[in-house]
Amino acid sequence: MTADIMRELQALDSRLQRTDDKIAILKSEIEAKIADTRTDIVKWVVSVGILQSSLIAALLLRLT
Repeated sequence: MTADIMRELQALDSRLQRTDDKIAILKSEIEAKIADTRTDIVKWVVSVGILQSSLIAALLLRLT
């Protein structure tokens, strides 16, 4: 009976370790995707800012 309990505990520990490993992998993948998204957002915001500045400058030149 004690040996059965020990085997069950070892099996449970093994499953928990695999689950922890999977969670760690998913966490690193999510962090990488967040970093990529953050970079894309910064590029987009800078591009829109440059475009907006160009449009304002063109309008000011046209008005003068």
